[in-house]
Amino acid sequence: MNKFSIRKILQILYYIQNSILAISPSKDAIMYFLKILFFADRYHLRNYGITLSGDFYYGMKNGPVASSTYDILHHKLPNTVNSAEGQLLNEIETSGEYTVYIKPQGDDELSQSVKEALDFSLSNFGRFSQFELSDITHEYPEWKKHKDCLVNDVKRFDISFAEMFENPYNPEELKKFHISKDPFEEDEEFLSIMKETYCDANAI
Repeated sequence: MNKFSIRKILQILYYIQNSILAISPSKDAIMYFLKILFFADRYHLRNYGITLSGDFYYGMKNGPVASSTYDILHHKLPNTVNSAEGQLLNEIETSGEYTVYIKPQGDDELSQSVKEALDFSLSNFGRFSQFELSDITHEYPEWKKHKDCLVNDVKRFDISFAEMFENPYNPEELKKFHISKDPFEEDEEFLSIMKETYCDANAI
């Protein structure tokens, strides 16, 4: 997995914020950023064998959440980074109770594959509201197969990256969001090879 970097995450978030493809009224919402990042991470993992963010994921009530990015968007320094990076949190301005503004960033941390994954996520999901995005993430197996864990006082569960190589159990459910077919649909042989390579590299 890529090493997590606040600087890189800020560039990713600014790319999402600054994209003309992000036409959703929720584009400044924290949950919107997190869901677009999730879809980009999912694409990058399935096509390149690693996530683009270097973050790890929890499954929560509103779907998969990139843990350290969540902290950053709430002006908290993740315990996964050096405290010297703390000053970078000033690059995020709180614009409302659940909305933020990312100050202009460069893109030197963003490889071509990272931009490809972000463009995929934005072009396929950027038009949806934050709550629609939450509902869409619930159709993917890495969340759906474990949703029953979220009962009583359990508020989250660990998401396995290996499960992101799986396809929706019922892709027809995506049609209620006017998504005619799963945007992640991929050649099964290619996907199987990518999953096997990922699992071997991570000793799963």
